[in-house]
Amino acid sequence: KYAFKVQGLKGTRVHFHSAPSKYCVNKNLFIIPNDSVIAYQEFINENQQWFYAKYIDKDGNDHNGWFLIENFKLSGSISTTLTP
Repeated sequence: KYAFKVQGLKGTRVHFHSAPSKYCVNKNLFIIPNDSVIAYQEFINENQQWFYAKYIDKDGNDHNGWFLIENFKLSGSISTTLTP
């Protein structure tokens, strides 16, 4: 799992997609620069690299969707190893 932050200028909106395709955009759900997501899966479609990710909003609600990776910068990795 990897953490990514939205990159771009103020006013940029990165929309959620229900599938890894530009035709499956959710115009009502988006994140903005410096919002962070946790990526779970990568996929290439329409010659573009996508990832499936979770976003947790300020109220603690989680939202899942597909995003074009070009709108993000890697901000870290998340360990899934448990230590005693």
